[in-house]
Amino acid sequence: TKELNYTDDSVKPDTEYTYTVKVDNKVSKEKEKEIKQKIKENNTKLTKEEKEEVFNNTGTISSLIKTPNNTEESLKTDEIMEPMNLESTNNSFAALALPSSNEFSLDYRTFIPFKSVENPNPASSIDYLQGDNRTAFAAYSNIYRTESSVNIMFNGPTSLTLWKDVHASHSCTNASCSNPKSLGTASSSGITIDKLVVSSKRMTWSVNHAVGVPLGILYPDINYYYLATLTPKSFSIDGEHDKAPNHEVYLNYPSGSIKLHTFAVTSQNDFWKLIGVTASWSFDM
Repeated sequence: TKELNYTDDSVKPDTEYTYTVKVDNKVSKEKEKEIKQKIKENNTKLTKEEKEEVFNNTGTISSLIKTPNNTEESLKTDEIMEPMNLESTNNSFAALALPSSNEFSLDYRTFIPFKSVENPNPASSIDYLQGDNRTAFAAYSNIYRTESSVNIMFNGPTSLTLWKDVHASHSCTNASCSNPKSLGTASSSGITIDKLVVSSKRMTWSVNHAVGVPLGILYPDINYYYLATLTPKSFSIDGEHDKAPNHEVYLNYPSGSIKLHTFAVTSQNDFWKLIGVTASWSFDM
């Protein structure tokens, strides 16, 4: 629908639903100027369709809800957050949780779904960069370019910590990447966390990510940013990222996981978008 409101008359009791609104806005004049400068610096040649896309900021706004089962007890309970919360005393929900259910991990991975991609930097003599050859999104995976995991504990003790990792980069002389050559591993110093609120009742933090290819020439970083707030009863996150490569974001906890956001490139030609063509997104529950 393109209306400003929507009523879903087909919902069933005791069922989870995710609703997503897609947004498409023109970028600001300042952002447009910045993108034009990057296009010039990287000597990027764009088609008419690509020129139209580059100055539009697309985004998604998602909400996860669970309908009650129409019992009096259910109507008094948060159906989404209670199963994760150790403090829940409702027996029907306790069965869904493990003893360490006050622990959460927000995992964000970037990865190249193809076996290889053409080097998007014309100033480099390298023909191809090796990809990760993974197309499926997953709550847990060790196949990625970069990963940031923010580990949260509300008690025992209260803590908010960042774990980060960057995998090695390889160059190839052909698309099959039959004989990859190591380029080294980019520094993880571009992945940082800002802890805004750390308490047993609320956690608020932001993560900045700027990691490129370890080459001694100008090369576009993979950029993303998000701001998240988690309490024992609610969760919200807002983010923005380059439209390349693939992005996946999950909230994991001992008894399960929730997919917060995924983004996939549509072709091997999309990597020019690392010059600063971005998508915004948000999720709450």
